[in-house]
Amino acid sequence: MRCVRYGLILANDLTKPEEAKKVSELVVPYVDGIKIGIPTILDAGISMIRETKDLTDKTVIADFKVADIGFWNKERSSWEGTNAKIVEKVIDAGADYVICHSIVGISSIQESVEVAHSKGGKVLTLPHMTHKGAELFFGHPIDIGHVVKVFESMGIRLTENKLKMCKTISDVILVLGDCIGVDGFIGPANNLEVLKKYRKFTNKEIFGPGIGRQVIGNLTPKDQLRGFYQICGEMSAVMIGSAIYAAPDPVRAAKQFVDWREGIIGKMPP
Repeated sequence: MRCVRYGLILANDLTKPEEAKKVSELVVPYVDGIKIGIPTILDAGISMIRETKDLTDKTVIADFKVADIGFWNKERSSWEGTNAKIVEKVIDAGADYVICHSIVGISSIQESVEVAHSKGGKVLTLPHMTHKGAELFFGHPIDIGHVVKVFESMGIRLTENKLKMCKTISDVILVLGDCIGVDGFIGPANNLEVLKKYRKFTNKEIFGPGIGRQVIGNLTPKDQLRGFYQICGEMSAVMIGSAIYAAPDPVRAAKQFVDWREGIIGKMPP
């Protein structure tokens, strides 16, 4: 279970359950997975994850952006924070991946990763995001001495090379993710300069939202697709939302993205 080579994921953000199911069923021949977020689950219930899995037989990503307390119970030798409860329920419901934040601290993401792995699931984390102003915190310069002190207090040691590379909070999240074993990263497909930094730190899967309406500059969706795949390589997948599900003809839109992808990767070196 992993993102397929140069994957294409439907970010199904429709909130009405029946509409969401219909679009997933229509485009399933053309996508490699389905991402479902909290707004959809709030209306449909967590059973929506299993229903989507059964309906499509594709990889399902639960976009919960889990960001709560990680708590290790020494007496019971188990994780018992809020993250553990959420991640366990989501994986049991049929999700292959859960999206969890790292910016809230080390034990939080450790808990998410270890619980997900114990259930046979995977975790994606967010070193940066697509929205305006994300740079305020993710791009904030770091005090490397402080980073080292906190990492070492948690038993995490960085190589000198990694230390020299870290300049921002985003960089630290990438390094932390690699150190504790997250399975991949969410990277902004509307910010190619940020993505270039990702590949300096990790060879893991990168999943890219931000294609279409969140574009920065004058890039077309095809340009974004090309730039994303060229930077992130075969261990990557774009996440396409409204450009497919809000299109007058979602099937035609999905086919168009598949055609663009095949044309792009066909011209890339093997």
